[in-house]
Amino acid sequence: MFKLIIKYSIRGIGWGCFLLVLNTVIFDLSNSEALKVIFDNFTVHAIGFLILGIAVGGGSIIYETERFHFGIKLVIHIAVVTIMILIVGFISNPAPLENPTVLIATILVNALLLCAIWGGVYLHGRHEVQKINKKLKEKNLSLE
Repeated sequence: MFKLIIKYSIRGIGWGCFLLVLNTVIFDLSNSEALKVIFDNFTVHAIGFLILGIAVGGGSIIYETERFHFGIKLVIHIAVVTIMILIVGFISNPAPLENPTVLIATILVNALLLCAIWGGVYLHGRHEVQKINKKLKEKNLSLE
């Protein structure tokens, strides 16, 4: 189990780095003042994205258990990540708390990114399972 936690956490760090770059590019292309906020305190933001990556990746360990229905696992995972987004967001930049519109927009953008990433990973895994099932069927047919 410990190896799985490390594996998922390392994968999550990669996602955290990717999201940092993606957010920076989006803010840069939109000529947003948020880019200045990121670069004025870059180390805090970079560490925050790494922590979020670990939360996303490490939180994926919930899918390894058979104790919960898939929907419950999904809700737990998204809840953990959303809470971490709020905590890291507050620590790295408490300004959104002063403006409810910015806070809601931040939560929605991050939730959409999480859903998009999760959906991509899910579809990739589903595709891999279909490939494996196809190979197994071919082997079973060749044995008959």
